[in-house]
Parts: sequence; structure tokens; C-alpha cells
Amino acid sequence: MYFHNQDEVDQFVSSYPVVSGNTRVPSKECSNFQAGSEMTSKGKYYALDETAVCGLGCKHGIPMDFLNLKGGERLAYGVYLLTCLTAKTGNGVTIHFMYDICCLLETHLK
Repeated sequence: MYFHNQDEVDQFVSSYPVVSGNTRVPSKECSNFQAGSEMTSKGKYYALDETAVCGLGCKHGIPMDFLNLKGGERLAYGVYLLTCLTAKTGNGVTIHFMYDICCLLETHLK
């Protein structure tokens, strides 16, 4: 199993633009989930080394890449994983990406 370098993940997440407000159009397929803010996450989980782990696996169920969501669940983590995955696979590969806030991520990436 492979964990991404936390310093690289933190750098990406901290430099990733924060989307302010609710710019998406709600749909019946999408819940009204609100990802935790950085301030809320820092205050709530200060005593924990790891707050959540997110990972990728191949179609055979073999774990590939993991990272710590230490800043709370944010779109930047999904973008980071997709960026790393597409850098590895290149063009012409179908990617199926499941994320509990994927409806927000899809709208964000468009």
C-alpha cells in the first residue's frame, strides 16, 4: 500500500482555490452535504493523528494510493487523487471514481 507524501498533499490542498458559496444546482441525485471547513476541522480533530483516509483501488479491488484527509473532507482531496491517477494512467483509460460528494466534485470540475 502506498500513502502519498503528506507534505505534497498539504501543499496541494492549501494552494487549491476554495470555492465560496453554493455555486451548484441541486439535483435529486445529490444530497445537500456540506464538506467541513478547515477551521471547523482543525478545532474538532486537533487531538487525532489521522482523521480519515481516502484511497484508490484498481478494478480488481487491489489498493493502490492512499492519503490522509487531515483537513476534513474537501474537494481538493478528490482533485488531488484524480490528478495523480490521470498522471499515472494517461489518456484512453476509463476511470470510475466514487466519492460521497462526487456530485459536488463533478459540478466543480466542469
